[in-house]
Amino acid sequence: MKFSYSWLSDYVKSMPEPKKLAELFTLRAYQVESIEKKGSDTVFDIELLPNRFADLAGHIGIAREIHAIYGSKFLFPKPDARRSKTPIKEYVRAAVENGTAWRYTLSYVEGVSVKPSPKKIQERLTACGLRPINSLVDATNYFMLDTGNPAHAFDYDKIEGKTISVRRARPSETMETIDGAVINLMKNDVVIADARGPIALAGIKGGKRAEITKDTKRALIELGVFDPARVRETARRVGFTTDASMRFSHLLPARVLGSTVELLIGYIQNFAGGIAAKDSVDIHKPFPKIIPILLDVPYASHLLGAVLSEKEILTILKRMGCSTVKGKARTLMVAPPPWREDLKSSEDLIEDIGRIYGIERIEARPPRAPMISSGHDELHIFSDQLRGYMKELGYAEAINYALVSEDDLASIGEARSTLKLANPLSKEYAVFRTSMFPGLLKNIKIGTLYEHSPRLFEVGRVFRPARNTPEEHMMLACILSGTKKSGGLYYEAKGTLEALVEECGLDDIWFREVDPKASVWPFTLLGTMHPHRSAQVEIGTKRVGYLFEVHPDFRAREPVVFFELSIPNILGDISQKREFRAIPRFPAMVRDLSVLVHKDERADSVIDVIENSGGQLLADVDLFDYYEGSGFGEDRKSLAFHLVFQSSERTLKDKEVLDRIVVIKRALGERGWEVRE
Repeated sequence: MKFSYSWLSDYVKSMPEPKKLAELFTLRAYQVESIEKKGSDTVFDIELLPNRFADLAGHIGIAREIHAIYGSKFLFPKPDARRSKTPIKEYVRAAVENGTAWRYTLSYVEGVSVKPSPKKIQERLTACGLRPINSLVDATNYFMLDTGNPAHAFDYDKIEGKTISVRRARPSETMETIDGAVINLMKNDVVIADARGPIALAGIKGGKRAEITKDTKRALIELGVFDPARVRETARRVGFTTDASMRFSHLLPARVLGSTVELLIGYIQNFAGGIAAKDSVDIHKPFPKIIPILLDVPYASHLLGAVLSEKEILTILKRMGCSTVKGKARTLMVAPPPWREDLKSSEDLIEDIGRIYGIERIEARPPRAPMISSGHDELHIFSDQLRGYMKELGYAEAINYALVSEDDLASIGEARSTLKLANPLSKEYAVFRTSMFPGLLKNIKIGTLYEHSPRLFEVGRVFRPARNTPEEHMMLACILSGTKKSGGLYYEAKGTLEALVEECGLDDIWFREVDPKASVWPFTLLGTMHPHRSAQVEIGTKRVGYLFEVHPDFRAREPVVFFELSIPNILGDISQKREFRAIPRFPAMVRDLSVLVHKDERADSVIDVIENSGGQLLADVDLFDYYEGSGFGEDRKSLAFHLVFQSSERTLKDKEVLDRIVVIKRALGERGWEVRE
């Protein structure tokens, strides 16, 4: 979005030069995509993010942001509207249908003179990408670029019935736009209408029938906040993307609309003359009370990684437009300004405080945390090993969603007991799979279109509902297809299974006749099996899976063979080769040692000193406790270690261990660390 440097200079005094301002704004706010010189002015093209579009889509919003970042004095434009003594109800009546607009205002101005706008105004409109039209229309466009809120002017003498209503379009209604296009309206479209029919498509485009011309003497000025979802939907359907629709597609701050009406009337009178009615129509529901946000000052510094004083934070909040009240224990009650509806939590405030303070000013430091092992997850490690084995056997890995449609499971007779999502995004992803077969079968059907003999595998979880929490089971599933006769494909898959089990270090594999009575979860695919080419896979006497050719009713044109294995069941029978280490003949002696160090010191550094000074009798050092808090001072922490002493030749004596500990304590003390007894 484009913004004029000279225009911004009207509101922020002592601004830096354009290039420096662009660099600062990019660092502290939003990306300045380009800087362009236009005559004596400089134009910035700024990329606004959706959460700040509502308050930054105008020059006043950008000026506020510059004031917050740079600290220069901010001068809000002073409205100078001239009003008569005649109330607006003498000129027009207005109504708003529920759900069409959050706020809607109408102002009446008579005695206007439609003529070319002042040269300065035309230059600013052109610089920001708008074409000057006439003084009245230019005034509304200038107001939009200034505040971020679009406005629209109607020729009052062309309004039939002197009534305006904001409503949904009626069946078969049409409207001719200002540029002559005829739109067939739909029931979800929001229109501005008089007694005869639509005169504007709300938030998008004005109509031909009530447009401003050179003969206009009296005007109705509209200012509103419309339902952004409806504006976005209608603009997309009719193919109009205007500056107004782009702004109305974001929820503009309706709370501040009333205070800008006087500014809008002032612009119209400065550009086109005239005098306004005594008051304006202003229709809206009561606004919810602005709830102050509790901001903890130490927490803000902790989250930002920089120590900011309470005074610094108060200064930044004031420049943001927030009002603050000091609370107890270094807390602040912060009321966001009415134009910042995106500020809803203390984290929102802290983010803005850090941004305005300057993220580049915050020192980059590695996070401090105790070194704690993540543990040994055998199931995860073994699953990765299986993936490697299958790839070595020539299979490609497929990765499917764990969510499938109920129809997918019903097609294989698996819909009787499923775990369903409460609010699925789509019916295609509404339930958790009870088997990986439906997904792999779809993959293989697609694969046969591009590959002669596809072989796929997948490692993942299957699910079923349970009384307390859902059950899940890790499975390996494989599927293959090709032009081989079905028996040959079946035995190829059988060979793959035998090779896989051998890779796992097992040799007691059996293929037995399928027992329907023994088929329980997670093995439940009896209905998809070929009646003569299926087997129950066992290791020893434990069932670990099934191998079968897919029944012709389920497969594609070519034969398809499928097998699935329970990974936990296989893992339970694996005896891997391990390095032999004799059991120590002599007992170990364990001593605990607690060390106070600076909070920035790493545990590894302390362990290095202990190991280097512990000698050959020190077999192991383990960190078992970490404490940082009150009692040791703000800049110190306590690390506690298990020291394991052991000899492979004799039973150690207490004196030997105590002598080693004395040496270790001396080495720790030389580093300036305190050993706690």
